[in-house]
Amino acid sequence: MLKFQDEIAQKVLAGLQVQLTSKEQQTLQAPLTSSPQAYNYYLQGRFYRNEYFMRSRLESIHQARQFAQQAVDNDPSFAEGHALLADMYSMEAANFAQNAGPNLAKAIAVARHAVELKPNSPECLVALGSSLTEGGRNLEALNVLRHATAVAPNSDEAWDLLGYLYHYTGLLDLAEKAYDRSIELNPTTVRIHWMRARMHLFQGHAAEAEQEMRTVLATNPDQFKALAYLGEFLYYQDKLDEAEKVFARSLELSRDSGDDAPQLLSAFLYASRGQRARILPAVFQYKPEQVIDGDLAYWLSGIYTMLGERDQAILWLKKAVALGNHNYPWFQRDKNFARLRNDPEYQRIMETLRLHWEEYKQATM
Repeated sequence: MLKFQDEIAQKVLAGLQVQLTSKEQQTLQAPLTSSPQAYNYYLQGRFYRNEYFMRSRLESIHQARQFAQQAVDNDPSFAEGHALLADMYSMEAANFAQNAGPNLAKAIAVARHAVELKPNSPECLVALGSSLTEGGRNLEALNVLRHATAVAPNSDEAWDLLGYLYHYTGLLDLAEKAYDRSIELNPTTVRIHWMRARMHLFQGHAAEAEQEMRTVLATNPDQFKALAYLGEFLYYQDKLDEAEKVFARSLELSRDSGDDAPQLLSAFLYASRGQRARILPAVFQYKPEQVIDGDLAYWLSGIYTMLGERDQAILWLKKAVALGNHNYPWFQRDKNFARLRNDPEYQRIMETLRLHWEEYKQATM
């Protein structure tokens, strides 16, 4: 259903009204809204949402959110419109640190309302599961997203988000299966490929992760986030000179994007060399109370660890765990934390993490 809607969304930019063929009407099965104008706004919002997945730029999220808001203003009972609105708040909270807390709170509230309006809508369930994951409510998110894949086994987005949650909770074998299923259903989305590549890294297969990114970049050579992850995968294979060139290109392309990933991932390289002065100043300006992204907090902890700034490293590691980043197998493997392995406080954090991991394994048996 979502894939079909996204196909007809391409028609929207040419003209503000969408005229569906009889075959398209049958495919929809049941109207999502009684308001043609609300549906038109919704399709425009989904277009810009998908554009974000290709370009990773904040402006795409803002445009999608504007259209989603107009959709629900036209029809307050439009569940999928609320789901799209929640999704945009969640994406901005997860990928852009500014206003992250308020955006995440809005995402969860709007997504819950969407599910109240239509409890078995895959789109509404995915929006709620995504926002709960970003909020570190992993057990509740597991229930929601597993339900989403049960009611919509052919939803690539449901499998994508479930895969992300699985790897966030350290369930890497389950993550691999979920990502494979998502790509089988929709192989064209760039984001799902870099997410699966990250999962390969977490499993200890950095070369496989590198190859997946090179395949993506062959057709999307200027996708700065894919380049940032390629640089990361090269870094973890100690291909440092090549990684440095890739990071430089990613930073150049992402200059006006507002995305945090390139500057943080590139900092790994310089932190590992003890070159603090070469790390972008913005990396050291994050405040724990402003960050809701568990990956971002974890990356900062690794950077401070390599720089020998133990207290900051522990502070950000605790923050990552508090935000729900519980990827225990990767935490144990990650070379960025070699200097902390024997630290008693680090070991206590790892024991807490292990208990979370065991709980997730029990919940998915």
